[in-house]
Amino acid sequence: MELEEGKSSCNPNHELRKMLSEFLAEVVKLEELGSIGGRFLIGFQQALEFLRRPSIFESSEFDHLTKAKNIIEELEKLMEKAGSVMQSVDEMGGDECEMDFGVESEPVTSDECGSFMAVIYSMMKQDYVMQERIVSALNLKTPAGELDAYCMMWSLRPFVDDDVVHQGLRLVR
Repeated sequence: MELEEGKSSCNPNHELRKMLSEFLAEVVKLEELGSIGGRFLIGFQQALEFLRRPSIFESSEFDHLTKAKNIIEELEKLMEKAGSVMQSVDEMGGDECEMDFGVESEPVTSDECGSFMAVIYSMMKQDYVMQERIVSALNLKTPAGELDAYCMMWSLRPFVDDDVVHQGLRLVR
């Protein structure tokens, strides 16, 4: 017995079972889409909550800058102490005091040591100020190009001459 278009087969149970199967297949697809949509919704919620958080400066101090500022302050104190020692040397006799750092090089005078410290301190202070300015400029509206420039400046460290720092490290090793 052939089926004409639009008419059901002679076995309604078979036809209903087929329809139920197709129906449930569509339900499974809908469930899968619902799960995917739920994951998207959770991701959206998390992103939105992240965006709603207060800025770094409103919620807490930026830990890196806090530590860096403490180190800069310690360098300032050491510079002051070195300045006092150099002044004492000048007052005691006016002769330059040579310092032997135990390396195979010529001794370094107290003035040279003080100058070395001043140059390195100046570099580190400028680098810290740059980092502080970058962090204070960051917000959700920072353009991508500007952020790229900040990242480049941070990595290049334009105020720090690594050769000078390494030369100082070689003196005290």
